[in-house]
Amino acid sequence: MLITSTRHRRADLALWRELEDADLSVAVPETLISETTEAIQAWSSGGRCYAGTSWGKDSVVMLHLFIMSGVSLPTVYMRLRGHCDNPDCDLVRDIFLSRFSLDYHERWFAPEECRNGEHWRAIQDEFGDRRATGLRSDESTNRRMSIACLGLDTGRSFRPLGHWRLKYVFAYLAQQSLPVHPAYACLGGGRWPRERLRTHSIGGERGTEFGRREWEQEYYPEALRRIEAK
Repeated sequence: MLITSTRHRRADLALWRELEDADLSVAVPETLISETTEAIQAWSSGGRCYAGTSWGKDSVVMLHLFIMSGVSLPTVYMRLRGHCDNPDCDLVRDIFLSRFSLDYHERWFAPEECRNGEHWRAIQDEFGDRRATGLRSDESTNRRMSIACLGLDTGRSFRPLGHWRLKYVFAYLAQQSLPVHPAYACLGGGRWPRERLRTHSIGGERGTEFGRREWEQEYYPEALRRIEAK
């Protein structure tokens, strides 16, 4: 379920409808879902742990699969003071939490607390040193090699969606009517493929390839202006 926004143009929404129609026709393998839920149940029984979320597409699918697995654990959204989170992440959060019960927490840190990993140590002290993330092997060569060599569970990091392909993620979102971040439909009428779009903080250096800065200038200009005014 796409969260529509004033950022979207008519051409964006028309293209999204075509993409979503295709998503609804994709058969997500039942074996993939069952293997994922079984892995979640096994991992969560191993001691203190938590799920990290960014409220992007993979996080939403992962959290729903935890719920479908009957597993309840803390869900943590780590945020940085002085940085501009994508303002639409909160929309996804609010809709998801209105539909599903989570042990949900947000933790804020100053940028200087992140330089030597103090923020992760603080979260580990509070919630445990085992974290589930929405990382998938088809996102990059490094991630593919990591999952191939280490598996879904490295001891500290658990990647339940490790074997999920992108088409299954979007199909699962559509077929389960889960909230979809508006950014994925900010498509420039087709100039910006949705597989390249991310929900990272606006204006950060992370993920600036593939024309990310130009995309931000097109769809999130007010967020960039707030950063420049600081």
